[in-house]
Amino acid sequence: MTLSQSHKCVVIILSCIVAACASTPKDKQGAAAGKKSAAAATADAAAGTASRTDTQPRVTLQTGDNYVGDIIHELGQKVGGSLVLTNGAELRAVGPLNFHQANYMVVAKTLAEAANCAIQECGGYLFLYPADIPSYSALTNVSLTGKLDPAYGEARSAMTFGYGTRVYAAFSVLSHVLGITVVADNAVADMRCGELTLGEIPIEAALEAILKSARVVAFNVDSTPEYIFFSTQQNTAARDLLLNPDALNEHETNVLNKKVSVYLPEPQKDPAHFVASEGASKLAEILPALSKQLGVPVVAEEEIENLPVNPVVMNNVRMRTALDLLIRQWLQPDFGYQVLSDKILIRRRDKEKTPPAA
Repeated sequence: MTLSQSHKCVVIILSCIVAACASTPKDKQGAAAGKKSAAAATADAAAGTASRTDTQPRVTLQTGDNYVGDIIHELGQKVGGSLVLTNGAELRAVGPLNFHQANYMVVAKTLAEAANCAIQECGGYLFLYPADIPSYSALTNVSLTGKLDPAYGEARSAMTFGYGTRVYAAFSVLSHVLGITVVADNAVADMRCGELTLGEIPIEAALEAILKSARVVAFNVDSTPEYIFFSTQQNTAARDLLLNPDALNEHETNVLNKKVSVYLPEPQKDPAHFVASEGASKLAEILPALSKQLGVPVVAEEEIENLPVNPVVMNNVRMRTALDLLIRQWLQPDFGYQVLSDKILIRRRDKEKTPPAA
């Protein structure tokens, strides 16, 4: 599969607003208290009044005493542009600010100085991170340049994510709106993004900004025209997890190669208003929805039914790819799937046995 014309040079407005996490004291939630719930990351037709085509628009904005994360949130809603804050810096206090038709870079540098942050100029966005914590500087080395399949070269997106958004929610929304497939293993997917607002920039830069905001420093990326998959360097699962390829007949092979779209934990009730689910589900809980979307019964060995499956969106991939990406979420290389005459069995790969008849 290659990206269809509808996926090229796309201007997308994504609004994924997440409230301050529950552990944040109420007096430190600031403007975040008015944001959408963490369980309701959404993709809408528009976000605020901001223009999304300019990555560094002129800024007219007045704020009182506030936190830098909330100011960037307001900037994203009212002005737009491309400004990314790393997770963990959002509650740094900033005094009153007043900008009128100000240069975007000047505004970003003012915010950075007020919050004791350093600033990095990246391709398509500005990245803010704590200047007083040396370990954060490692994030400036994170880059996706040249790491995505050329099929995504013309895909562009604009987005706003509130701090605390899980990476899996960001990837699900991006996959839904662009009609592509971006998935991560559980270690990467469970990380929380920082506050970020991005104008229309290439998807390579957008994904890079998401990872940097979530403080994901070391990772692998597997990119094909069919999908983009991020994993920790400790994840050694194979790309192809079919356990009995030599036993398949022509019909079974054709079934595995059928194109499908899969939304987990369940399909969206209103595709025009995407709401990302919050939290992992047990494997057993998503099997009915997975079976329905694949058109084939999918079962799992009882001993692995409690394995966690994060929310994921996969568009126009082969059935075998959907199963591979689902299982590759788990960090251990111990699992795979077996095609039987009447169903697909997800199981431990070390059990070379013939399952009992249904």
